[in-house]
Amino acid sequence: MDKVSWFASQYGYSYEKQVTEPGDWVPYYLSEIPFAVGFTLVIAGLLFGGPWLQRAFSITPLRLIGILGYSIYLWHIPLLYLFSSFPSFAHLTPRQQFVQLLAMTSLGLVLICSAIYLAVEKPFILRGRTPVRRRLPPVETPVALPPVAQEAVGAAHD
Repeated sequence: MDKVSWFASQYGYSYEKQVTEPGDWVPYYLSEIPFAVGFTLVIAGLLFGGPWLQRAFSITPLRLIGILGYSIYLWHIPLLYLFSSFPSFAHLTPRQQFVQLLAMTSLGLVLICSAIYLAVEKPFILRGRTPVRRRLPPVETPVALPPVAQEAVGAAHD
């Protein structure tokens, strides 16, 4: 067993143990804190770090992932289920299944999410950037009331 599989099996075991054993909820909830701190440090480094760090994260593939990120989040599980249900996966070893599923899902995500971005998100982004020209309603000039109407209005206020 290679190191990656061993690590995954160890993490999977500890995750299962934390979820299934009663009374072990504290490690379960606290296990995500290091990831949150690491993510916060990465974001802080990108915002307040040097220009070399900002340039490293502004390369085109990473920007593409940033643009398509929410669509990728929405579509990755449905595509994983769809592709893993293909009958051609049944005779493959787990490693081959993983590689093929990763390749097919990655390609499908790039195609579907790019199409959704170009067809749905980008037009609304561009529309939001254009200033809206609103026509103001014409200003009505006050009309002087005839003396009879003025008396009626004055009598109504009394």
